[in-house]
Amino acid sequence: MCIRDRCQTLINEGMNASLLIHEATLEDALIEQAKEKMHSTFSEAIDVAMQMKAQRLLLTHFSQRYTRSVDYYAIISSYPEEKKKYAEECTTVAFDHLSGRLSQFEYLPKVTGILTKILPID
Repeated sequence: MCIRDRCQTLINEGMNASLLIHEATLEDALIEQAKEKMHSTFSEAIDVAMQMKAQRLLLTHFSQRYTRSVDYYAIISSYPEEKKKYAEECTTVAFDHLSGRLSQFEYLPKVTGILTKILPID
């Protein structure tokens, strides 16, 4: 577990992890609120995963403000190319009842794209 900007131990110990499960309670525009509440944004979670060189990232623990789907692709659309590519190819947004084997996680970013298109967005 790491709290906000004190994640270096997690990054070091988890280097080259197969999967990082990271909370991303708030979208990037709400970074000040995330800091106040000791939570992470999508961008911060992706940064940790990229520094860790995690093969896959599962974002979870979204704020209850998101009663439906998060518009993940709108959020990542402004990221720099390398980060956007990681977000699109290696990152999955958790959904209720999401389950699978580690070997199946390589397919989940594609499923994320489909689910975020068909589920209602707030």
